[in-house]
Amino acid sequence: MALPTSGTISIKDVQDEFSPTGGTGGPGIKFSEYYRNGNIIGSDVVGGSIPNSGGAGTISLSQFHGAMDYRTLTIGGGDAENVNLRSMADSKIGGSGVTNPTVVTIDSGSRFYATNDFNPNDIDASYGARTGTWPSQVKFINKGLILGKGGYGGDGGGLYSGGPSRAPLPGGAGLFIDSNSNTVSWQNTENGAVAGGGGGGGNGTSPGYSSGENVVSGGGGGAGGGQGGKGSRDNAQTGRASGGGIGSAGADGTNIGGRTTGAADDVQGLGGGAGGGGGGHDVERSKEREVIKSSGGGGGGGGRIVTFNSSKNIDGGTGGGCAGPGGGSGGTGTGGGGNRTEVGGDGGGAPGAGGGGGWGAGGGSSDSISGAGGGKAIELNGQTLSVTGKNYPGGVS
Repeated sequence: MALPTSGTISIKDVQDEFSPTGGTGGPGIKFSEYYRNGNIIGSDVVGGSIPNSGGAGTISLSQFHGAMDYRTLTIGGGDAENVNLRSMADSKIGGSGVTNPTVVTIDSGSRFYATNDFNPNDIDASYGARTGTWPSQVKFINKGLILGKGGYGGDGGGLYSGGPSRAPLPGGAGLFIDSNSNTVSWQNTENGAVAGGGGGGGNGTSPGYSSGENVVSGGGGGAGGGQGGKGSRDNAQTGRASGGGIGSAGADGTNIGGRTTGAADDVQGLGGGAGGGGGGHDVERSKEREVIKSSGGGGGGGGRIVTFNSSKNIDGGTGGGCAGPGGGSGGTGTGGGGNRTEVGGDGGGAPGAGGGGGWGAGGGSSDSISGAGGGKAIELNGQTLSVTGKNYPGGVS
């Protein structure tokens, strides 16, 4: 608890608030050791007018009115969806919850991930974790994973009378900073990472074959569990491949079409550890080069796998490919730069769809449909934040 803002303060009160062990001060600690920026009290103490160590002036008890020490707290240690960090801290402490300034360490075994799709009209609806609001200053040291939701791949609709095309969706934010949260700093350390979800891949478009043979393939889902888009044929559609659970790859898309015996017919996008592969296309032609049969595929689902290289930079998992020709590969998360993300591959030819983006990266495009953008690692929501360390795929803004 903070020291009183007025009235009498004893040396024992100061020792109880600022004891190095967090308990009552021992008789061997002198009052002269309680200067700011000394061995016991840091430079970032909240409240009071405590003079700096080695500075001019004599330390006095009245200078401790309203002063508060930072409390240290470790949370997490497992998997959790859509986490409110303040609520988690209060549950850990119990009683009246957090009252002092706090240094919160997110345990290395933590994997906090988003399950809600990005909504451009409600930016705080999709997050792996949000800060919540705190009564005083809070500093976060992150050793775990905080992952945004992957955007779904575009549906190859428009040919099928049962449903129009669904455009690819951007990825969601990994971390959301609440208004008036009192959050002053965030640091990724060890294998800590905050990653935006990958954007969904652009769906294919009609190749203009004769009626009954038009196929349009679905885009791959973005890293972070994005669904693969539907593939469609004149009178049918595939289902949507599901995104992977935490630590798992997405599901493979479904093939649709009717190539004859002896010809490859599998052109579905494959599920990725990061971005899912875009659905491909293939055709069988007569000797006169007329289309006899054609095949298309749904996009593969995006995964939720994060790995690190020897330099502790995020690798992000493996992107899904395509079982046949024409589909874009999913973003693998192994591109250049410290953030290690990769845009999904583009589809080849009109029916072929783009792959889903890797962590924080945009989805690939088809001939005429652009992939959706990647999600932010940290959505500042207009707040100011000191960010240190590395591994923020999707950026901070």
